[in-house]
Amino acid sequence: MSKKRNKGLAITFGTGFQMTFPNGVTASVQFGPHNYITDRNAKPVKGEFSVVESCDAEIAAILNSRSAKSKWATYAVAAKAGLIPNEYDDVMGWINVVDVERFIHAAATITKEEIDYSDALRKKDLDSDE
Repeated sequence: MSKKRNKGLAITFGTGFQMTFPNGVTASVQFGPHNYITDRNAKPVKGEFSVVESCDAEIAAILNSRSAKSKWATYAVAAKAGLIPNEYDDVMGWINVVDVERFIHAAATITKEEIDYSDALRKKDLDSDE
């Protein structure tokens, strides 16, 4: 009997990738047509393999992405990475390559407790805006 394994890497429709880390966080990096990037209308470069290139990307993070109890973690991961998270959206666009790397590192090292604490602060901030 084989165990069901959580695979750590995925290509998403040829326009980006996802990485799932042992802490349960999946980082998504998208940079194809219609994503929040500088050249949203770019077409893939045709050749033996189609290539999608961009100077920036759209990023997001999800905790337990393959579970019914999954939840967005973009805000917490972005804050841990030293980025300014968008408190009203669960994806962030127009992120340069250096900040994408910082986001991926933060996704790999953040704890569930840090995500829960960040969620509580975010909820408090959103409630005070009303």
